[in-house]
Amino acid sequence: MHEANAVRTAIRNAVVERDATIAAASAAAQETDSRAFHHLELEIMDPTRATPEAVQLYAPPILEELGLRHVSFDVFVRAVRCSLCGEMTHAEPGDPVCRHCNAPVPRTDGPAIEAQWTRPVAVAAGDQPAHDSGSHLADHHHRKHVARVAPR
Repeated sequence: MHEANAVRTAIRNAVVERDATIAAASAAAQETDSRAFHHLELEIMDPTRATPEAVQLYAPPILEELGLRHVSFDVFVRAVRCSLCGEMTHAEPGDPVCRHCNAPVPRTDGPAIEAQWTRPVAVAAGDQPAHDSGSHLADHHHRKHVARVAPR
C-alpha cells in the first residue's frame, strides 16, 4: 500500500505544479498549451521502494479519483549508483542488487516516485535512454522506459 501512497503523492504534486503554472499564465494574461497537461511521466527514483507493476496498477484509479481520467502516462525507472562498486545499475525491485557486483543497492533519499507533466517521450520500452528537452526527468540519461499507459 505504500506504493499507492507514493504514486498518489507524486501525482498530487504534479497537479499542484500544473495549477500553479496555469494560475501564473492566467495572471500574466498568457494562454497555456492545451496539450501540456495530458501526459505524465512517473519515474521510480528508488527501485527498493516501488515497482513498475505497482505504478501501472495504482496510477489509473488515482488519476480517475483526481479527475484526470484523460491523462496518459509513461513509467520510467531511474538507475541507482552502487555504493560498493560505484557503477550505475537498474536494480529490480524483487532483487535489489547491483547487476555488476551483486551488492545490495542503497535506498535513495527523497521520494520513491516523481511525476512531471510532459508530452509523450518517443522511446520504445526497454533499456534505451529517453531524452525530451521539456522534461527534467527525461534529461537523466540513466533511465529505463518500462511502459506507456493510455487513458481509460
